[in-house]
Amino acid sequence: MKKMTLAVLTGVLALTLTACGANSGNSPANNAGVSGNDGAADSGTRTYYFINPKSIGPAYWAAAEKGALQAGKDMGVEVIFNAPTEADSSKQINMIQDMLTRKVSGIGVSPNDAKAVGPVFKKAAEQDVQIVTWDSDAPETDRQYYVAPATDEEVGELQ
Repeated sequence: MKKMTLAVLTGVLALTLTACGANSGNSPANNAGVSGNDGAADSGTRTYYFINPKSIGPAYWAAAEKGALQAGKDMGVEVIFNAPTEADSSKQINMIQDMLTRKVSGIGVSPNDAKAVGPVFKKAAEQDVQIVTWDSDAPETDRQYYVAPATDEEVGELQ
């Protein structure tokens, strides 16, 4: 389970980076020249990615955090991994709004409420911040991708 979680989170971060065009031909270890959502290409600004699970605490999310932080280190970008201590959609949305204010380049979210995140995802899209959902989806929103370790059919077969 841990290996699958780490693989999924690495995939989420990689998709977020790809969706945001973070590499733009530059070395991932050198963040100078990486364009954030404020259009500051070649200004030497850092690129930040916010990974937001449903909550902090359970072992599943701790494994996800470890994988996300390692993926960020491997790709030469700063990853901010944070969530409410309990699965609370309003607190999760507030955190996402805060990250938009801080001008993150991309966000990976495991939404607590697929419909409630719609407006904040729309705001992210308006700011050219790419959204990738993982673990749970928000299909009727402005998210770009959904990453899951298995299809519903595969989960059903395993059960």
